[in-house]
Amino acid sequence: MPTLRLLALLLLGTTTLSAAELQTINGQKLVGDLVKLDANQIVLRTAMGEVTTPVKQVLLLDLKTNAPKADESKYTDVELVDGTLLHCDDVKIRGKTVSVTLHGMPKETPAIDIPLKFVFTMLRDAQDKGQLAEWKSFLSRRGKRDIIAIKKSGKFDGLEGTAEQGDETGEKILFDLANGGRQEIRLSRVSGLVFNQLQQGEVSETLCKVTDGLRNVYSAKEVTQTPQGFKLVTVTGLPFEFQNKPMQLAKLDYSKDKITYLSDLEPSQATLPEDDRTRYLTQKRTNSNNSIEMGGVAYSRGLVLQAPYDVSYDLSGEYTEFKAVVGFDTANGISSSAVELTIEGDGRNLIKTVIKHKDEPRTIVLNLKEVRTLRIVVTQAEGSSLIGSEVNLADARINK
Repeated sequence: MPTLRLLALLLLGTTTLSAAELQTINGQKLVGDLVKLDANQIVLRTAMGEVTTPVKQVLLLDLKTNAPKADESKYTDVELVDGTLLHCDDVKIRGKTVSVTLHGMPKETPAIDIPLKFVFTMLRDAQDKGQLAEWKSFLSRRGKRDIIAIKKSGKFDGLEGTAEQGDETGEKILFDLANGGRQEIRLSRVSGLVFNQLQQGEVSETLCKVTDGLRNVYSAKEVTQTPQGFKLVTVTGLPFEFQNKPMQLAKLDYSKDKITYLSDLEPSQATLPEDDRTRYLTQKRTNSNNSIEMGGVAYSRGLVLQAPYDVSYDLSGEYTEFKAVVGFDTANGISSSAVELTIEGDGRNLIKTVIKHKDEPRTIVLNLKEVRTLRIVVTQAEGSSLIGSEVNLADARINK
């Protein structure tokens, strides 16, 4: 998969960025030159000397990039399943690959190839705020199929079905209609596309949201400084390189941990075990004397779910990521106990796995992009003991 690189003629100035501002979660602000940036720490050269800040303590890093004035010309937004949003001058679909050229870049800049399975939506004329507002409302009513949206009388009208692939020119897409039949539709006639796909299984955790000088936004799992600029890898695994103007990095927002713990939410629906319907198993724990303990680690919050258990939460499509540490309590000595854990997003499996008492606790991260209903089901694993089948989802939380 090719990495996005800027042309050599655009590499102006040095890679040292002055007057960067770093904000920490405890309210501290640091100003200075960026010396080092990686997954673990950020180093600034301030008036008081070099200061190293762990990434876990960072809220925002503003590189004070002079972004160009907003370009009022038309562009198409391409949004990926991990939340990455690219403003594009040209979009073509060839086979199972989407090729885009970024808005505001020179015409000779190479296109970026993105696997179709990573694309969530495409919206034409996305520079129009009214168009964006109508699109958001339209997405809230989507079903479980791909959609081709065409604007009629100022409103989006959706044609449901399954998008197959683009033609050799990249200008047409083959679409199987939900009510039967197949059409080859020219992209120039389409106002928007919705691909009903989620990343199944565990995904990489989002490190931060990155904004570049052209106002593209990336959901990054890693960002590192290089001799030429910066390297970024999105949650979906797409690599990008930023080598100064015109598309240097502008801001790195680490505030994704504006989190909501599931133990603080009221379920929209919950089914307790038959023999214990009076005990609500969602634990709100605040001290080490009443905590979830796994692998020698005490967690102050989380869900403790005894099979059979079925709980749902209304997320309204406002969250992007689920994270929890799953396993059995250290004090539970029933080695034969095991459960099957299923987590669904809008009725589709995000993960289905068997957790055994002997297993080491492990962290799972799931993609919740546009998920409206989150459902967690715990059942007794085949051949295991029902006694002690109480699984922990420590620090179970959802991030925006």
